[in-house]
Amino acid sequence: PRFMGFLPLERAYQFEPTPPELSAAEARHVLGGEGALWTEHAPPELLDRQAFPRLCALAEVFWSPRESRDWVGFQTRLKDHLTRLDQVGVRYYVPPPRFETQELTFVDTLDVVVTNPFGVGEIRYSLDDSDPRAAHATLKRPLRLSESAVFRAIVALPSGNTSPEIRAVFRRLDWHVGVQTFTSSPGINYACYEGDWRALPDFSKLTPAKTGITEQFELTRRTRQDKFALVFTGFIDVPVDAAYVFHVNSDDGARLRLHDEIVVDHDGEHAAALKSGRVLLRAGKHPIALEYFDAG
Repeated sequence: PRFMGFLPLERAYQFEPTPPELSAAEARHVLGGEGALWTEHAPPELLDRQAFPRLCALAEVFWSPRESRDWVGFQTRLKDHLTRLDQVGVRYYVPPPRFETQELTFVDTLDVVVTNPFGVGEIRYSLDDSDPRAAHATLKRPLRLSESAVFRAIVALPSGNTSPEIRAVFRRLDWHVGVQTFTSSPGINYACYEGDWRALPDFSKLTPAKTGITEQFELTRRTRQDKFALVFTGFIDVPVDAAYVFHVNSDDGARLRLHDEIVVDHDGEHAAALKSGRVLLRAGKHPIALEYFDAG
């Protein structure tokens, strides 16, 4: 859910119900524990996934002496629990596939390595942005990409239960040639918008509250403190042919484009975080655009 962190199963298993600051005399009064699920963030279709198998981990924590708890052993025993949950129709959480390949751009080819952390079931995937649940392709070895692709994948179990989806846009890089500009004046065009968004809007359908020219990407051009968006457009002067890496650190969403190609997609409502992207640029001037919104 928004504004709430993800609690991995291993961390649930590591929970210690007896606070360490208690004395031995005080600790003997701790007789058990409670695994509470706050359902204001649990729609019915997600209830099973948010409770299980964490509840299995907490049960072992509450019912076992500290010295006898064993995470590796629990993982082995959990497989029997999951079989029982399948038989009674509990749609427990299945961890999604995991990217071992960190690079999202390539020049000639790229080997994409994806693993199944669950160890059960199969990875189903698509490369054309279609729903992997309907895909018949299963991933059994690394994928070698020679063209750009939108990769989507899930872990699918024999019971029909599936993991959340992972998605990544892999881009084969081509050289961008500089363009002729019709102005020598320095500066960046900006447009400020006002609204309440959870993702970057379609700015072509909006009317800006303020426009002008500024010297750099900066928030001082906003018209109010919260719930606004800024779009910067201009040109960047590249001195030599090279692969350039651009970094965007934003809170909330942002998107950086060069030649209308998305180089860094950092959209969505999130805390301050850094994302990067790579692009091949010939020497010369290149159109650049940076979109940003603040949700509060």
